[in-house]
Amino acid sequence: MSASSKYGSKYVSEQKYQTLTKSQRRNLKRSRKRREKKECKMIETIEETLDISSILLNYGLKPFDVGGEGDCFYRALADQINGDPTTHLDFRKNIITWLKENYLQILPWFNNDEKKFNRYLKRISKPGVWCGGEFEIMAAAILHNVNIVLISIVDGSERKTIISGGDDIKNTIYLVHIIDEHFQSTRKI
Repeated sequence: MSASSKYGSKYVSEQKYQTLTKSQRRNLKRSRKRREKKECKMIETIEETLDISSILLNYGLKPFDVGGEGDCFYRALADQINGDPTTHLDFRKNIITWLKENYLQILPWFNNDEKKFNRYLKRISKPGVWCGGEFEIMAAAILHNVNIVLISIVDGSERKTIISGGDDIKNTIYLVHIIDEHFQSTRKI
């Protein structure tokens, strides 16, 4: 380990480090730890994306990134259903409507607390807010009469989760879920 990295940053020399206040040293170390954590997360994401790509080959698919900004699930869904990820807001709106209309099926997961459920709906109704998870995915499958297959990697192994849209299935769509942070669409090879 070089002397400079020992002092919190490869850009701060030992001499400069010695002149910093205790608070500045602490902030420098925290900044280094945050940067290292972010770099590790980026490496994990890249590795998982490479692994996902090889897994998708078994299905004759490749990942297709539709962007994010909190709307990645809805973008990936729109891309799979109608080929246009820019229509994601319509998909979000339709899913929220379905959840409102079918709240009695979901309310038990909120301890039958309607206020809690309404706060959840209000939060996920906002563009840019991440997909809350199971409820939105289930609603999407039912609304569009599809099976949604989520491909992800958990603890180094492939995980395939199938969410069924019911008895009258029109199609099966494949989505990629990367480290609980991002959804991608897929394309046939």
